[in-house]
Amino acid sequence: MFNWNLIGILCWLLIAVYAVFVTKDIRYRRIGMILKGNKRFSKIDFAINLVEVTVLCVLFASFLELVFFYNPNLNNNAQIESQVTYKPLVSMVSGNNNTAYVKYSYTQSKNRLVNYRFYTDGSRFTVNNTYASIAFTKEPWSLNSLQVPYDKNELMQMDKKYQHAFVAIYTAKYKNTFRNGLGLHVGNVATNYYLIRVPDKSFIKEQEKD
Repeated sequence: MFNWNLIGILCWLLIAVYAVFVTKDIRYRRIGMILKGNKRFSKIDFAINLVEVTVLCVLFASFLELVFFYNPNLNNNAQIESQVTYKPLVSMVSGNNNTAYVKYSYTQSKNRLVNYRFYTDGSRFTVNNTYASIAFTKEPWSLNSLQVPYDKNELMQMDKKYQHAFVAIYTAKYKNTFRNGLGLHVGNVATNYYLIRVPDKSFIKEQEKD
């Protein structure tokens, strides 16, 4: 299958070629103007330079935005493919022999993020509250998780199956499309989100300090 990332690579090569052309064109016209007319400035030459440089800047900025600042719509099935993996949580023993499914701690940073640590069978996860949230009420989803297109009926089924203790890992990837290829995103992960379900607040404990 043709990979549309090749189009993105080709576009960047064309931009690089155009940048070289603009640099050389400006230099040659300036040298020619000095040799033929003994001038160092011309309104026409300045206008041509301005147009060439403006086009180059617009192209560079546009593709830079496509590569680094593209924020996909997770509901756009034409550009995004997604899957949700469900894993039961494994309990941990906290202080005073209390059982916990999730332990949290704060990062010493300007934004003061919250890190959540939890275990599934054979795996340990540490994620922050930018890409995770905890559901501990009657519904098996949190307010923050509503921004992610989880299937609520499926969540309720898993809630019964795993007895209110599981993590729903949402993974979105970029499809092989022309739009994603321009930004060199085809096949890459767009985002991961972790919806952590626990029976109630008592199963969430603060991480003990060393």
